[in-house]
Amino acid sequence: MKRVAVLFFSEAHYWKSCQGLISDLAACYDRAFSGAVDFFGISHDPSTWEATAQKIAAGNYSVISFIDFRFYLPFWTETLKKYLKSQVTWGWHTDGSFGNRMPEWISLSKVLKSESVVVFASSTAHQGFVEGILDGENLVRRFPFPFVASRQIGEESDGRKWRQKWGIRDDQKVYLYTGRVSYQKNVHHLVNLFSEWKSKDAVLVIYGKSDNGGCRQNPQGVYLHYASEIFFESLNQAEASGVRVIYPGFAEEAELNHAYLGSDVFVSLSTSIGEDFGRSVAEALSLGLSCVLTAWGGYKDFGDIPGVRTIPIQLKDEGLDIDTRNFFQQMEVAPEKKEKVAEAFLRKWSLDAQAELLRKLYDKPGFFEGISSKGKNYFKALFTSESEREYFDLLEPYLHSYWK
Repeated sequence: MKRVAVLFFSEAHYWKSCQGLISDLAACYDRAFSGAVDFFGISHDPSTWEATAQKIAAGNYSVISFIDFRFYLPFWTETLKKYLKSQVTWGWHTDGSFGNRMPEWISLSKVLKSESVVVFASSTAHQGFVEGILDGENLVRRFPFPFVASRQIGEESDGRKWRQKWGIRDDQKVYLYTGRVSYQKNVHHLVNLFSEWKSKDAVLVIYGKSDNGGCRQNPQGVYLHYASEIFFESLNQAEASGVRVIYPGFAEEAELNHAYLGSDVFVSLSTSIGEDFGRSVAEALSLGLSCVLTAWGGYKDFGDIPGVRTIPIQLKDEGLDIDTRNFFQQMEVAPEKKEKVAEAFLRKWSLDAQAELLRKLYDKPGFFEGISSKGKNYFKALFTSESEREYFDLLEPYLHSYWK
């Protein structure tokens, strides 16, 4: 069996969703290469890196894999190569931040030309995007993030207590959103559509921190503050229309678990450029929630799970363009039985299934030949933009061609 070194930063990722992805990837490698895998938690202190690289190189591994999305890949690759005594297969798991790390991939293309490499993309849409940027033979593989259903969720009674806490009646259907509350996640659109739907038997519950990612300018050219000027305005309109929208803000894991247990349907209208997979959707499906989702990015790969309904969308300058009638119809469909949804999801995304797939993907690595012409244009856009907003304006057409 291959001997595998798995690298990640020892300090926790700042995004909670990424913490879960990295933890689940580590568990998947442990299952796939049991007894032949070592894990290296890398300090953020650069003064320790050279010694750590020597220790890794001394292990005579046949595979070196990076499962953390924050790595300084050119440094680590060049430093490890300096000490390696034999050829290895390099593995990289990419996420929605891939597009923001182009300088690293440009450098890597010079260091690893024609070497044995596997680049993992987390969905069909993400694979298409990464393949369009990188140049190589059999290089990019679709490998959805595994899902380890090992945490202590709670009991059904916890879900009932959660409903009672928020004054939700037994006969009301709860629609749940968890994740970033931002412009690209279209949470304000969700609230506005829910208000327009005007269902008296439904409650919308939103958990998450707000941020200004992807926020647009107003007609006067001033960037809007998402929470105070867009999202909370939609909450006020919902209250005025007489529908029930609950926004507790950020919540600890126990509260979220009880919310999943007490809810009926997970709903997200995200068109985020980072929607390569959908960690919140995976959590909801693992607990049996039916889902109403935009047909966007990694969400589309969940479409064959019972209870998942995806809605085609278009983008416009003001954000989301959605068929309102279709949205209302999908919201009104009765949820599937939770046991059926959870069983179908875990059969496909379980640790055992993904561990077997991971071993197979490493059996036939590809070869890294550099950056495609599209990738070079993308890289140019990154460095010619004068602001983060201008950069995203240049970036989005590349992603949208694959995400839609």
